[in-house]
Amino acid sequence: MKCVNVAKDQYEVLKQKASLYDAFLKSSPERICGIESYTPQRIKEFLRWDQLDKSTAKRLKHIFKS
Repeated sequence: MKCVNVAKDQYEVLKQKASLYDAFLKSSPERICGIESYTPQRIKEFLRWDQLDKSTAKRLKHIFKS
């Protein structure tokens, strides 16, 4: 494990900032940050959207070859 030394006053400032961020994010992360928990079904939706149809894939292969 690596060790980092900081002055006590710097440590206290960092500790206060961390607790503020923690309190802010814990208040309502979904509303504030738009955080979404992905279910297996939602992940499958993303994977479906990520697929190219054959004609588009063929055109892209042609473009990348040139």
